[in-house]
Amino acid sequence: NWTPSPTLIQLIPTLEQATFTSTLAAEERIQVIERYPPLHGFTYKAPARVREATCLFRKRQAAEDASLHNFQYNLSAVLHPLDVLGHMLLPLLQPDQVEHIFATLNDIRTLILHTEGTINQACNQLSLWAVNPSI
Repeated sequence: NWTPSPTLIQLIPTLEQATFTSTLAAEERIQVIERYPPLHGFTYKAPARVREATCLFRKRQAAEDASLHNFQYNLSAVLHPLDVLGHMLLPLLQPDQVEHIFATLNDIRTLILHTEGTINQACNQLSLWAVNPSI
């Protein structure tokens, strides 16, 4: 465990915000996302839904599917500033710091991609249940 310094809290005030209760209004979220250009060639959009399955969704399944896709959208938005941060840090870091710092950035990215994949598996499972409820 570690405690952030007052300087770190001043630079990153969200360190004092609650993890699971802080939300942004849609326009605030869009402003944050649009501050950072996307990485060329990387797809930030969630995979397309299977139309044949979504036509079979009951009301509850449609709501769950919409929530899952919203989670994917919001989580993929985290990658924009993270990728830009890596791009900005590379020329600034001393050579002996690069490996450690970028290993940490890669771990963050790995956990985000894992969570995105887990959400995608839940979307696929929801689609499978709609097509074949005995699964």
